[in-house]
Amino acid sequence: MSEFCIVFDVATENNHKIWSEFIEYLEQLEKYKFPWSEVTQEILPSIGKIGKITSSKIGEVYIDIQTDKFDFLVTQLNKTLQNISDFFNKQYQVDSTCNILQVEYPPITSYPSHAMTLTAALSHKEAYSWFFNNYIQLYVRDHHNVDFFEIGDFEMFIPHLSYQCISRDIISNKWSSFTEFAIDSIDLGYYLHTLVNQYFIRASGAYKKRLYPHSLFIYGYNLEQKEFYIADFFNMKYSFQKASFLEVEKAYNYIDLYKNIDDIGGVKLFKYRDVKSDLTACVFHNNEDGYVFDIYTVINFINDYIHSQNSYKLYWISAKDYNAMSFRISVYGCLCDYLSKVVFNNKKLYIDHRPFHVLLDHKNIMILRIQYLADNGYLPDYIPVSKAYLDIKNKVTIVRNLVLKYNVTKNNVLLNRAANLLSSIKLEEELALRDLLKKIKYIEK
Repeated sequence: MSEFCIVFDVATENNHKIWSEFIEYLEQLEKYKFPWSEVTQEILPSIGKIGKITSSKIGEVYIDIQTDKFDFLVTQLNKTLQNISDFFNKQYQVDSTCNILQVEYPPITSYPSHAMTLTAALSHKEAYSWFFNNYIQLYVRDHHNVDFFEIGDFEMFIPHLSYQCISRDIISNKWSSFTEFAIDSIDLGYYLHTLVNQYFIRASGAYKKRLYPHSLFIYGYNLEQKEFYIADFFNMKYSFQKASFLEVEKAYNYIDLYKNIDDIGGVKLFKYRDVKSDLTACVFHNNEDGYVFDIYTVINFINDYIHSQNSYKLYWISAKDYNAMSFRISVYGCLCDYLSKVVFNNKKLYIDHRPFHVLLDHKNIMILRIQYLADNGYLPDYIPVSKAYLDIKNKVTIVRNLVLKYNVTKNNVLLNRAANLLSSIKLEEELALRDLLKKIKYIEK
């Protein structure tokens, strides 16, 4: 990233000043919520004292300026530019050799699609209003595959992220390497999500042991160390790690697309956007101020969850066979059936533990949501509901651990105990949610 600079031309008394790079950096910094008092207190009053804007366009501002006021303006602008530069480098760790985008450890770590997208989205506090309006409803497909309710390709419906997918063909045709493409993307503020072969990633448990195609999230680079900042489920836990340029380059290229389906479709790119000011995001506005938290959306989703209603019927999205899905209460029943069939058939099968991780993620999010409602005035009497959900979460943790233990011991008693616990959790959660609805439904914001 180049240094801040301004180009001046003051050959005559009424010449034009061009400061295109300054304006360009201001536009970049706008999405990072730079304290604009620095600009309004120093630059704008200076302009008002010495001249006026005669014309402007994106990237350029022309100002009639009096020659005797030129030094004063330069001093003020340079002071503000230094403040901006210091703020930007301190907050976002950007220099000429290193660029690390903001990340936040996600509250959902059951599936890569959610974990990686939320790593980017929730690094900006403005996205929490959207997050807590969603991730309430659950559904199950194919008997036991549990996931969070989402509208179509959910990445496209996150208001605070702009999203696009670039094919591998375009990347190989326009860039000399994936490394070059990734660095260029990060410099533009984009996070990357792509399919790689983790046989080549040192941080992975599959490193030099087995071919393992899996998602990889890239959010920064260091040119001096020649490494990327990455995230994924390394050794069964979602974590932030580093990998050399060479590791990632090999991992990206050694994907046999004939044997492995690239369900990502190339490289997904995410970039933070200001929902209020970005005109391309107007479809996501639910308020004149952009996207704001809507308590009635929460109430509707909770009611759907309690009554096992198909939430997709509220939306026009119909790309999937949503009628084949089961929701909330049915989710518990499906998981109980899944465990019971394994016990009944006595085949000592491996139990897919991911649905139980989803269930645990859901309880963690509900606890966070209850606190969010309390902090924002929607739930004054939140402690009883919070305690109830904490107890529910602890019981779901036991269920998850019983399943993990079964996969080691093959002891059917563990699955019977897990199924019984799921049945009691279902009833306890319904009572807790009904209590929650009673406490929030009359609160206006």
